[in-house]
Amino acid sequence: MRRELPPDEGRAFFAGRDQPYKVEILDDLAGPLEYALRADVVKGAPQMGQIRVDFVPEAKAITRNLEIILDASGSMNAKLGGGTRFSVAKQVLADLVKQLPPDINVSLRVFGHRKGGPASCQDSELLIPPGPLNAATVTAKVNALRARGETPLVANLLLAGTDLAKAKAGTVVAITDGEESCKGNVQTVAAQLRAQGVQLVVNIVGFNLPNAKAVADWKSVAQSTGGRFFDAKTAGDLSAALREAVKLEYIAVDAAGKEVGKARVGQNLRLPEGTYTIVVRAGQPVKVEGVKISAEKPAALVLRRSASGWSLAPGEKP
Repeated sequence: MRRELPPDEGRAFFAGRDQPYKVEILDDLAGPLEYALRADVVKGAPQMGQIRVDFVPEAKAITRNLEIILDASGSMNAKLGGGTRFSVAKQVLADLVKQLPPDINVSLRVFGHRKGGPASCQDSELLIPPGPLNAATVTAKVNALRARGETPLVANLLLAGTDLAKAKAGTVVAITDGEESCKGNVQTVAAQLRAQGVQLVVNIVGFNLPNAKAVADWKSVAQSTGGRFFDAKTAGDLSAALREAVKLEYIAVDAAGKEVGKARVGQNLRLPEGTYTIVVRAGQPVKVEGVKISAEKPAALVLRRSASGWSLAPGEKP
């Protein structure tokens, strides 16, 4: 069955094109439908422009080096669904590493898996040192773990700085279900990491955290490093949070305050011609207003990282 695509649909799919197209669309009732598009269908469609937000070269290591910190404290044995918090975290983590880009370097640090009680405050192990991603190795190492100890997350965040010292920069994603229980000072994490000379973005996924204080503490730590905090209650929440935590995105907001597009930092974003506010979704959002998008001149911004956080400046054409 063939029919012409209505004008509105033509503009939505092929804005600015001036030649015929043939599109096959699956219709549940009629089966595949073929549409023949003519040039006059898209006449008057809005012109499209392009923007790109990218890192300065010295900051690109932040997205190329990822350290995962996994809480194996005893509270992770709490029941959740048909299993435990820990079994859910293991499965979600296994699914996540399968989806990571192949050129990323990944390290894995775990705490609380070998000892219980006060002695577990010193129980931290770099199970996988920084190196090319091997999803099968990460999954095997995680599946062999048991949850036993306390929650020395502050000490482990500082150890991540040591783990990534050679790379000089990276992203940390920490999964925890508890508050700091080994006398670590959550207020000084960012300052101590800066003192190590390593630029780290710390994202913390709170998984069924016990109280508002734990939420506030980990949110403060994440935001002080330019990272984000995610509050997860279910397996689905945890999965979604981890996917978000391993990427850094920017969005375009129109004059009405509506989000009209998003892309990862380092990727191009196509938008109708106009003026937008561009926001990088870091812990403390970084935004630039009045960014003009036109078909003739692509827009470009460059993202810089400093001790005080992120900043955006004009960059080269994408």
